[in-house]
Amino acid sequence: MYSLSTLLTIEQLGSDEVHAIVIVGLAFACAGLYNGVIFGAMGIIAKKTGERLILLAGIIFLILGPISLYPYGSELAPFECPRKNETALNKTLLFGN
Repeated sequence: MYSLSTLLTIEQLGSDEVHAIVIVGLAFACAGLYNGVIFGAMGIIAKKTGERLILLAGIIFLILGPISLYPYGSELAPFECPRKNETALNKTLLFGN
């Protein structure tokens, strides 16, 4: 997961390898901290509101998550299509040439 995220960050944001590793590392660290806080607070919240309400709220967030990632705006993102025998990344990044 980490290696795929790094390659996608390099390809979509156009950053260098070190910057992409830092971005993805910070994202995974924040996600881990967030999960720890939610897991710790789940028992307290479930006692106050009930498990059914928490389940419904989770389903709503699962539905809204992918929708929030749709590109909004007037211009489309500049995607590059790879040639037949190339990958989407620059060959110098992959092979060091």
